[in-house]
Amino acid sequence: MSMNTREYGQLMEEKAIPILKNNGFSDIQHSASNSPYDFTAKRNNKTCFIEVRSRNPDATTNFFTFSKSKIHNLIQLNEDNNVYLLFIRGKISVLCKLKEAINKQIPNIAFYDSLRNSNQKAYPYKRLVLVESVKCPRCEYIWNYKGKMFYATCPRCRKLIDIRKQNGEEKK
Repeated sequence: MSMNTREYGQLMEEKAIPILKNNGFSDIQHSASNSPYDFTAKRNNKTCFIEVRSRNPDATTNFFTFSKSKIHNLIQLNEDNNVYLLFIRGKISVLCKLKEAINKQIPNIAFYDSLRNSNQKAYPYKRLVLVESVKCPRCEYIWNYKGKMFYATCPRCRKLIDIRKQNGEEKK
C-alpha cells in the first residue's frame, strides 16, 4: 500500500532526527503543525529552527518547492542565521543554512526562481534542486546533473549513465 504525501513527510521527519543528531543538534523537538518549521533544536547553545524537505526516490524531479509564505516566514525567523534546511531524497541528505541556500553558496544545491508566479515581487515561489555530481565511467568526466531522469548522458563522450547505480540505489 502506498503512502500519501503527508504520511511520507512524517516518515522523512522521523528519518531526519538521527541525521540532525549526527550533525551536532540536541534537544530536538517537533514543532506545532501550524508553525513554518518542522523542528526546534539546540546547536552550540543556540536555538535553531529546521525545515525538512523530502522527495520520494521514485519522483521524476529533484525539485523541492517552497511557497511564498513559507519563504517569507523562514526568512523572518532567520535574523540570527539560525534556520536550517534539511533535504532528503533516498539515501542522499543535505543540511544547510537558509541564508547559504538562498545565496547559492552550497555545492549540490541550486535555488531557482520558479517560472510560475514570477510576477510576485517580495518572495516569489522558489525551487531548490538537489544537484548530483556524476562521473562518467568511460571518460571519467565529472559534472553536476540536475535533470529529471534516472539516466544522464555524459556531455563529453555521450555515454548513457544510470545515476541510480552511481548513488548506490538499487534498480527496481
